[in-house]
Amino acid sequence: VKAIQDVLEEIKNEQLFPTIITSEYKYEEPNLYVPFTPDIHIGKVGKSDNWNPIETSSLILDIHTKLLERARKASDNNIGEVLLVLGNDLLHVDGMNLTTARGTQMETTTDYHNIFKIVVKMCREMINLYARQYKVNVLIIPGNHDYSSSWHVGEV
Repeated sequence: VKAIQDVLEEIKNEQLFPTIITSEYKYEEPNLYVPFTPDIHIGKVGKSDNWNPIETSSLILDIHTKLLERARKASDNNIGEVLLVLGNDLLHVDGMNLTTARGTQMETTTDYHNIFKIVVKMCREMINLYARQYKVNVLIIPGNHDYSSSWHVGEV
């Protein structure tokens, strides 16, 4: 409480850079780790010729591996459970017509079936990455590009 009062006093006195407060308290209960990589848009045509959905999904898996390594270090390996948040435009299109959920035609790198298979494989690999060490819960958030498709991925 005293530290908060000190910060409020500094702000009141118009000091621009209040003191950084660090906590000495160590939580004894395991932490909940929530990795979230929104707006991936697997299947989207990129600005370069080498943009393809398999490379994109591999990149996302690499990102999750690095995020997990950092989270372990930051939490002193005290991660107890993972809430993996997927969706929010995981796929660039929402069906075989290659449109968004509202019907906007989109350009893709491959057909919908291939995009869907790549996304399902990527999600399984992500879940397995975390499930090797932790209990994993998955939360699917539909996006404006993949409203139905995200739901289908969640069901698989």
